[in-house]
Amino acid sequence: MRQIFVFEKDRDKLKLLLFHIKDNEVFIDDYRQREISSEASGSDIIKEFISSNKATVSKTICLLPLSSIYLRKLAFPYRRISQVKKSIRFAIEPHIPIPVESAKIFFQPVLTKGAGGIEAVSFIVPEMLLNEQLELMNSSGMVCDEIYLEPLSIFEFLVSRVKIKENVLWLYVADDATYVFSALKGGKLADLRQMPFGRGDLAAEKDELKREISTVLLSKMSQVPENKISQIYVSGLPAEKKQEGGSATEEKADKPEIRGWLGENFNIAAKTIELNELVSVNWASDSSKQSPAPKSSVSVPEILYAGLAPNSVLNFYPPVLQEKEKRGIKISIFLAVFILLAVSFRLQFERNIYERKFAVLDSQIEEIFTETFPDASDKRTPLLQMRAMVKSLKENSSLTDIISLSPLEALREISQNLGRDLRIELDSFRAKEDGVTISGSASSYGDIDKIKVALENSPLFSKVDIESAQTTDKGVTFRLKITPSLNK
Repeated sequence: MRQIFVFEKDRDKLKLLLFHIKDNEVFIDDYRQREISSEASGSDIIKEFISSNKATVSKTICLLPLSSIYLRKLAFPYRRISQVKKSIRFAIEPHIPIPVESAKIFFQPVLTKGAGGIEAVSFIVPEMLLNEQLELMNSSGMVCDEIYLEPLSIFEFLVSRVKIKENVLWLYVADDATYVFSALKGGKLADLRQMPFGRGDLAAEKDELKREISTVLLSKMSQVPENKISQIYVSGLPAEKKQEGGSATEEKADKPEIRGWLGENFNIAAKTIELNELVSVNWASDSSKQSPAPKSSVSVPEILYAGLAPNSVLNFYPPVLQEKEKRGIKISIFLAVFILLAVSFRLQFERNIYERKFAVLDSQIEEIFTETFPDASDKRTPLLQMRAMVKSLKENSSLTDIISLSPLEALREISQNLGRDLRIELDSFRAKEDGVTISGSASSYGDIDKIKVALENSPLFSKVDIESAQTTDKGVTFRLKITPSLNK
C-alpha cells in the first residue's frame, strides 16, 4: 500500500496526516496535531508517527502556512510574463521586511483586459522557512518530495473538482483562519486574503470580514467589467447552530446565516460548497464498513484537501501560461534544431564541392605525372614522387654542369689568370668530377694568395681553397682545389 505523508509546521505546532487512495476513494490512516516542546522535537514526533503506523511512504508533502510567508499584489505596466519575471524582484523589494536575496518569489499573473498591463499575486517565501522544512525532514530520515502552500493548494483542489464558469469569490473558513479567494472564470486565482479568525469567531468578526470582501470587490482588478464577481462560494461552516444545554450559542456561525448576510451586504448570490462532498473520504479504522465521512462534517483534516490538490508544487503559473511557455520552448527547440540542420547541410554541401575539386586536381596531378614519368610503376602518390624526381633531376643537372668543364678548358683558364710577375712552378694538374686540383711551388706565401685571388676572379671558377702550404728547400709548396662555376 503506497501511502502519502503530509505535514505542516506552523510555529510550534505540527499537523501530521497519513492517507492512501484506493479505487478513487481516500482512506485516512492517521491524523495528529502535536505541540513541539523541549522534550519532544519535531523530528522525534515525525519519527514516532511514521513508526507507530508502520507506514510505507511513497510521497512526502510539506505544507507552508500562509502566515509564514508574505503575500503581495503588484501591477506591472507590460503584458509579457518574461518582463514580469525580470523585474518582480526589484518591484517586491520595497514591500517586504526581509532582504529579497534571501527569499524565493513565486507569482500568479492575472491578465487584465483594457488595463494595459498585468497584475500579479506574489508569494514571497523566506529561504530560512524552506531550509527549516528541509532540515526537519532530513533529521527525521525522510525526503520532502513536494512543497505546497496550504490555502492555495486547497483552492486548487476546489478548482479541480468544481467548474468555475463565472468570476467567483470563495470564502473558506478553517479552524483558526478565514481565507477569501477571488477567482476568474476558469479558476484562475486573482486575489487571496487571510484573516486571523476561524469558525468559532466568524460571527463576531463580521465587520472585519465585510471590510476584506469589500476591498476585494472594489479592487482595480474587479472594476474591469469582465472581472465582476457573479457568485460567492462558502466552505467550512457547520450545517446548523450548535446547541449547548438546549440553548443556541451565537459564537458559531451557520451556513444559512452567513449566506443571507452575504446576500444582504453585497447583493451577490451565495452558495455553499463543502470540500468533503467533492471526494469520498473514509477513515482507515472503518474501512471495512466503507463508511465515508459524514456530509458537512469538519472532522476531516483540512490538510487532506491540500495534499489532494493536483499540480500544487511551488509553481504558481496558471496552466494557460504554462502551455504558452511550453509552446515557446518547443518553438525555440525547433528553431535551434532547424538552424543546426541547415548549418550541417551547408557544411556537407561545401564538403562535397571541395571533395569534387580535390578529385579533379588529383586526377590532373596523376595525368601530369604519367605523362612526365611514363616509366613510373607506383602511381599511388604522384605528387610526392614528382617532388623526389625533380630533386634528383636538379642534383643530376648540377653534376652535369660540373663535369661539363673539360680539363683543357680549366688548364687554359688557369694559365691565362696567372700573372707573369708570379714566380711559380706547377708540379701537378688533376681534374675530378667535383673540381680541379693543382700543386706546385712559389717563392713566398704572398704569391700563393695572389694565385688564389686571380683564379677566384675567373668566371669559370666559383671557389678556390688552399688545401696546403709549407716552406721547403724549393721555396713554399702548395696545393689548391678549384671548384668550377655551375653557370659558365
